[in-house]
Amino acid sequence: MTTPVILLGYGGNVADLLDMVADLNDAGTPPPDHAALAGVSGTPPYEVLGYLIDRDELQGQSVNGRPVLGRLADAPRLAAQHPTARFTTWIGGVDSYQRRPRVVAGLGVPPQRFVTLVHPTVSLSRGAQIGRGVLIYAHCTISSNVVVEDHAVILPNVAVSHDAVVGEYAAVTTSVTVGSSARIGRVSYLGTACCMLPGVRIGEGSLVGIGSVVLRDVAPYTVVVGNPARRLRDAARPE
Repeated sequence: MTTPVILLGYGGNVADLLDMVADLNDAGTPPPDHAALAGVSGTPPYEVLGYLIDRDELQGQSVNGRPVLGRLADAPRLAAQHPTARFTTWIGGVDSYQRRPRVVAGLGVPPQRFVTLVHPTVSLSRGAQIGRGVLIYAHCTISSNVVVEDHAVILPNVAVSHDAVVGEYAAVTTSVTVGSSARIGRVSYLGTACCMLPGVRIGEGSLVGIGSVVLRDVAPYTVVVGNPARRLRDAARPE
């Protein structure tokens, strides 16, 4: 049985989901009895129906060979029209990552309608716990007893060591290293190639700059940069 997927938003990381879906279909998704992947919906193949994008100039157009089906506000209509469809999104960059909880909540889509996608090249411990709406891109390592909470995004080549926690809506970008028993706070953002020592905590809403080396805890809503990472300024709080 095919699982339809609707992509929310548009950008390079969303477009990359087309490749992830194709790779999953080629390899087959993990078996449904894999305890770590309780949030994964159905079995292959997946079928990307199209996008919901809030850009006027893209309405009625095609993006990367898939149609724009409407705006984000049309999600409930599409959910009713396609009762087996699942939704997925990677909305939010370095300037907008804190919008993600509000965007997802405003869609009016039940939590169980969000699909978890884990690229087939990911090394995923059977002792890990993966939430709903999670995206884990290619060549990541998710070690034993790691918890990845709902709607977290982990981009390619990330290593998350044992017993670490990646909080809800956190964005862990390319080539980040997360030490054992570290905790990444809710709605935080880790820039490319930064790393965290074991046991370090990143506070809610914080931002870690590109290439930073985090040796000690980061307070909530703080921007840190450098090696060793130091406070640069307060992070903007959500509206």
